Amino acid sequence: MNRSQIKYRTKKKLDIAYNIQENSVRINRGISFKHELAKFLLSWEALQQENDIVTEAIFQNGKRADVLVLQIAEAWEVVESESEKSIETKKEEYPVKVIKFDAQTIIDYWKKYM
Repeated sequence: MNRSQIKYRTKKKLDIAYNIQENSVRINRGISFKHELAKFLLSWEALQQENDIVTEAIFQNGKRADVLVLQIAEAWEVVESESEKSIETKKEEYPVKVIKFDAQTIIDYWKKYM
């Protein structure tokens, strides 16, 4: 299956009643600055790898991913204080592969480019 087909199939897993806009980063007031900054940096990285993204992507089952990378069908989850059990639950409930990223590790990595 080529990247366009994977993207199409991944996007079909989203609930179209919610945000499905590609390649923009949605931020939330109630989430920490560190979490939102790490989400932006991961989104930037995905775009630089020639992938398209949907942030705060809501799947048809109501579950929400921080960054959904369409061409590789992965949900990139930023963790700051989230438990390992929460991530394991997401791995069971999300219709795509879940990859977790530590917020501080992401920020520290990108500091050299700022």
